[in-house]
Amino acid sequence: MDKNLENIVNRVANRNSVPPRQLRLAVDTFFKNTKLLLQRQDMPTVMIHNFGRFEPDEKRIRRRMTLLKKQLVEKKITEEQYKESLSKFSDILERIENNKHTRNKKE
Repeated sequence: MDKNLENIVNRVANRNSVPPRQLRLAVDTFFKNTKLLLQRQDMPTVMIHNFGRFEPDEKRIRRRMTLLKKQLVEKKITEEQYKESLSKFSDILERIENNKHTRNKKE
């Protein structure tokens, strides 16, 4: 866990008399589920009340696709793993593009 996030979790845990380990688990679960929601076709944006809006970052996805190719060349992943991951990332990029077009039409 990131040091800053760990400090925040410890402060919140102390203020609310919750064991830090239990709160860390809740925070990790929250972000894990948010990440899973962002991968769904019907969830281009996840908005969490009083917390913020989460959207897939196109640059990070493209960078991840480049890293995948590098891992394949270095034989760190199999061809099957590469194709599966590349397919997921391509779907997400396509969804981002479609979402951009939809937003532009609304404006």
